[in-house]
Amino acid sequence: MEYLLKAYSNGEIGQGHATVGNDEPKKKLTQLQKDLIWGVFAIPVLFLMGISYFVHSSRKDRTSSTSASERTHTVRYLVECLTATGKSYDCKIFGTDLTYQNGSGGTNQITVGLPWSVEIKQQKDGSFVYLSAQKLGNAYPILHVAIYVDNILLQEAFASTAYGIATVRGSVPSD
Repeated sequence: MEYLLKAYSNGEIGQGHATVGNDEPKKKLTQLQKDLIWGVFAIPVLFLMGISYFVHSSRKDRTSSTSASERTHTVRYLVECLTATGKSYDCKIFGTDLTYQNGSGGTNQITVGLPWSVEIKQQKDGSFVYLSAQKLGNAYPILHVAIYVDNILLQEAFASTAYGIATVRGSVPSD
């Protein structure tokens, strides 16, 4: 075995020969001897890699099952017309342009009649939410936009000028 380790440390294994000492003739290693040397080093390395993998994956499973990011929420965007006294009314003949963050993290831009609402389910803690709407002229007194998370108001904004813009944004709060 000492012969094999010395040959390996001298870099002679890859050359197909090894020497035991300076005066001894060169001897070729058999394929079996080469395989044994690689096995002596490779088996412990593979064993440690396997243990590391299982320890890491089991730790990940434990932490992800209790992680706050696994909780989901329902986000509701609302855009509506309000009278000067703050009452909501159906003004479908008047529209608005709006932009909002969709459920996959993209942005949608649409023109809709009012009131308008959409629910996005399974939003994780910390998810970004965004809604912006613009009045198309001065057809109704007040434009109201709001974001609700699990039926609790997160943020709201108003626009009362012609072509005014109301924007709300935030993050889904953790419980």
